[in-house]
Amino acid sequence: MMTKYNDNQAVFDAVRTHFTKPGARLATIEPLTTPDNGNGCFYRDGKGNACAFGCLIPDEMYEPEMEGRSTDEVVTLWPEVRELFDESVDTAFLDELQSAHDESGSLSQFLVALDCVGENWELSV
Repeated sequence: MMTKYNDNQAVFDAVRTHFTKPGARLATIEPLTTPDNGNGCFYRDGKGNACAFGCLIPDEMYEPEMEGRSTDEVVTLWPEVRELFDESVDTAFLDELQSAHDESGSLSQFLVALDCVGENWELSV
């Protein structure tokens, strides 16, 4: 059975748990340029690592075509991914988690940024 994230707190807890496991690493790859010359996101880096949003997508749902798309696009174009999240999970929150990941240069920096996102959304960190 797939995990269903009931609220922003459940998402936050899952991301924090993923990135505090022994050996956890940020997904790192050269910046992706999308066809409109915007910066996209890599949800998997090809080395077994995932980003803050990508770690929430089960391997069996992941498709390479997701790469370079925003979290909003992924949950719109892949309804099965949207179904992982209860309606109370705010896509703006998912975007902020992803931005915290993309703007961090190290795992420790990301964990600090992750806690800031959690605090901004009034979650237990």
